[in-house]
Amino acid sequence: MKTPYSIETPVHKSIIQKSLSYCNGLQHFYRIKNNALSESSNRPMSTNFLDNSEITYRQRNLWQEKGLFELEREAGWRKFSFMDAIWLLIIKDLRELGVPSSSILKVKEYVMSESKQYGVKYPFLEFANTLSLDKGFWLYLFVFRGGVSIILDEAEVAQNEVLLRVEPHVRICFNSIHMRYLGEFNIDIDESIKMVVTREEKKLISFIRQEPFDQIEVKSKEGRMYSFESIKWVNPAEAINYDIDHGDITLQKQNGKITKARIAKKKRFDNLK
Repeated sequence: MKTPYSIETPVHKSIIQKSLSYCNGLQHFYRIKNNALSESSNRPMSTNFLDNSEITYRQRNLWQEKGLFELEREAGWRKFSFMDAIWLLIIKDLRELGVPSSSILKVKEYVMSESKQYGVKYPFLEFANTLSLDKGFWLYLFVFRGGVSIILDEAEVAQNEVLLRVEPHVRICFNSIHMRYLGEFNIDIDESIKMVVTREEKKLISFIRQEPFDQIEVKSKEGRMYSFESIKWVNPAEAINYDIDHGDITLQKQNGKITKARIAKKKRFDNLK
């Protein structure tokens, strides 16, 4: 099933999938009430914002005619939002890198995916842009042949490094766009807190967000995690409902009576998706 959270690369037919933690983060972002970041990103603003971008009126008109860019008008005036500007800057970079309009239309479909669900024009673009500007994360828009697209963070880039070496693509760095065009926002990326999360760490974070437990024990060797055990205490009657492939259930007694059950699930990172 095709979703905006995973793609099949056109040449090598390999799957690149967004992490569960990223997807959960996106959904949580749009559930925030009175989301000031989202509201400011979609608020109409002056077109002077694009003065440093070297995008001409003729280019804007041409891109709009081709359907690459959609813009509302009010009393005859174009209404640009911050996210409209970011999308225009991405179009500019893609065109200068030789990506045809037909492929950019596919990229547009991707960045506008689920716009009705979340009530904003560019949900995937906006969330990535927010992580980049507000959190200092490094994120990239990857465009493959035919406009097949996906946004990846540094950890996901590292996870798919071998494939990305051989699969033809164009990559746009959100942080580069901010630094080149949005100087007035005084973007300051703190390199001291930039960290690439390993594949095992990402799997552990995803597990922690999905599974309720009372404690967790992680085992590592030579600095690399290889397995972990999650522990949950439950009512003895609930223990029979647990189906455990690897682990055990231990009953605890007090004054001769069984008072609670200890559910221990053991998992190896090699076996986690």
